[in-house]
Amino acid sequence: MAQYVEVDDATEPVAILARTMPREAISVNRFVRQVLLDPNFRREGSILAVEDGAPVAYGLAVARQVPVEGAMPDADRGYLSVMGVLPEARRRGIGSAILARLEEFLRGQGRRTVLAGPYSPGYFQPGVDVDAYPEGLRFLAHHGYTEVYRPLAMEVPLWNVEIPDWMESKSPGVRLSHDSVAILPKLLAFARDAFGPDWARYVRDSVARQLDGDRRTGITTALEGDEVLGFGHFDAERFGPIGVAEKERGRAIGHRLMFDVLQRQREAGYRVSWFLWSDDRTKARIYEQAGFREVRRFSLMKKELA
Repeated sequence: MAQYVEVDDATEPVAILARTMPREAISVNRFVRQVLLDPNFRREGSILAVEDGAPVAYGLAVARQVPVEGAMPDADRGYLSVMGVLPEARRRGIGSAILARLEEFLRGQGRRTVLAGPYSPGYFQPGVDVDAYPEGLRFLAHHGYTEVYRPLAMEVPLWNVEIPDWMESKSPGVRLSHDSVAILPKLLAFARDAFGPDWARYVRDSVARQLDGDRRTGITTALEGDEVLGFGHFDAERFGPIGVAEKERGRAIGHRLMFDVLQRQREAGYRVSWFLWSDDRTKARIYEQAGFREVRRFSLMKKELA
């Protein structure tokens, strides 16, 4: 019979997740940074199932206690961050028992809704991968979770990226700058006002790292005169966020930012560019123009707690 214990050591959950969520590549270091060092982590929301002395399942739920800049207000919302049951331990009620404990933990924190996946900014994935983890989808659906929508992840091999000839004639008068420090107050204000504090956090983190000599991250800003119209960001192979002021859309500024960021990633020696979360409309309108192709599709699921 399984026992259910709170987790003190990262190695046992990571061993479970390595077998049950292999696409996420959750290392011990990543788990410590994203979970144990998170000020919102609580041991009561981190449950390991042990059977005959061996760990067989793990689940993590988070109820935000400490506000995080850029995160949506979520005092009534909790998150099922990750969960996995070893194949040999499935269909014996172990996963259901862990889920019940995690939901009870969230109820105790005053949460009325659970979202599976998207705990910002520390999510491992924006939902359940519909191709990689179909049993996870069926499990959550069986326990009353319903789909909200299906975000997608995309990537492009950087050696395949070609800047279209028509780009040269687009958005005349708009210039692209890589010098974020020179325009930092305006760039931060633009990011915060146009897209919210989470985007301003990306700007601050990237610039701070660049000042420390880190060349794995960068920002390209679109300017017309002294006005910031948009920017694109990269962190090693990860692309984005990228955004253009609403009143300036339709001038191909987003396309210019995208291709410039991709070129910078290629020049930095990276072979692929990827991002984890977009939608079908933006996929067709922007990303497919540069050769991005869908590589993962997720189901963002939720449940109302009684």
